Amino acid sequence: MFLHCKQCECIRRPDVSYNYVCYVCNYHTHNSSHMKRHLNIHTGEKPFKCYYCGYKTNQSTQLKVHIRKHTGEKPYTCNFCNYCSTTSSDIKRHILARHYIVFCKHCEFACLRKTEMIVEHTRTCMCLAEHKTRFLCFFCSYSTDVCTNIRRHTRTHVGEKPFKCTLCAFLTNDPTSLKRHVLIKHTIFQAYQFVADLTHCQYCSLDLTLLSADFILDHCKTCESVLRPDKSYYYICYACSYHSYKKTEMMRHIRIHTGEKPFQCPHCDHKSSRKSSVQLHIQLKHSFRSLFLTGFVLCQYCGDAITKNTSILLGHCRSCEGVLRLDKSYYYVCYICPYHTALYSNMKRHISAHCGDKFLKCSQCSYACSNYTHMKRHSLKHSNAKPHKCSFCDFRSTRNDVLKIHLHKKHNIF
Repeated sequence: MFLHCKQCECIRRPDVSYNYVCYVCNYHTHNSSHMKRHLNIHTGEKPFKCYYCGYKTNQSTQLKVHIRKHTGEKPYTCNFCNYCSTTSSDIKRHILARHYIVFCKHCEFACLRKTEMIVEHTRTCMCLAEHKTRFLCFFCSYSTDVCTNIRRHTRTHVGEKPFKCTLCAFLTNDPTSLKRHVLIKHTIFQAYQFVADLTHCQYCSLDLTLLSADFILDHCKTCESVLRPDKSYYYICYACSYHSYKKTEMMRHIRIHTGEKPFQCPHCDHKSSRKSSVQLHIQLKHSFRSLFLTGFVLCQYCGDAITKNTSILLGHCRSCEGVLRLDKSYYYVCYICPYHTALYSNMKRHISAHCGDKFLKCSQCSYACSNYTHMKRHSLKHSNAKPHKCSFCDFRSTRNDVLKIHLHKKHNIF
């Protein structure tokens, strides 16, 4: 099979990476050892066996890590404390969780989890020349020539929110978001506080009750009772002190006072005063459903569309760059809900529940599930075995919880 992957004449080999092409799937590589390891996945062959127990694997590196459990060897040590581990990846997770140290994705440079230190490295990263830009993100492949863009982008990874609203507890990583928050959340409150009647212009007392938003916008531009010192006072709000030079910004602001929501979602009854809000709503609420029906799912952290396949989703849950992994329990983080675990089997069972994948099938009937415990309990129905016996009478059951109910009802044992 190994030689066939190299010599098969029916396969197109565009470049060196197609030196070996798998006979079952689309996997290809130029390295013979990589192909041998990959073929073991299809054949189920596990040539590497542990000397201490019955453990077998198809990778020599996995066997080395396993043997360290028997010998107690921990060759990797944390540079900041006495913590030791059998794998280098575990040391990285420990440093990230305990010492707030982060590693550059491109050159393995380590520094404190602070925006300014990370941004400083993005200027001098060794891999910067390949991207032909001034700044390269510390955590992902994002690159830009603008310093403010890389600083704002880095804050999304670090979770730093230096901009605080003075009127409430709102925090953000972007000054523009703070301005928008104050405009939407607090400007209308100030208008209600200082203006007695929002149905009349506060400058000329014109009644605007039955007038449309377009007419109100025109009045904000032409009201003769308003003093306009400069261009920024081209439009002045009839109800509060807000002013702007742009027509679109003033129209958006007027809708806050009038409560008008002209933009509606085509899939549901959701309405908004801003078109961008409806687009965001569609992306968050309806795109996942459409992707799900077409065989794809949407990651809630990075926004990538992923093939609806358990093994592919497992790999993404482990390697998603948009997830903050605080400790070992965040080794696998679910792409759609807050669930996280350190165990492969737990995450596989959890993802199967999302995908509706029932890979365990009963050999005697059509029953299928994704949980080994459920399948084991179901198989007892066919064998007529009842391992759980009451110690006070002849009652037997296939399930322990049924036995507990029996003890409670018949023998008053809690």
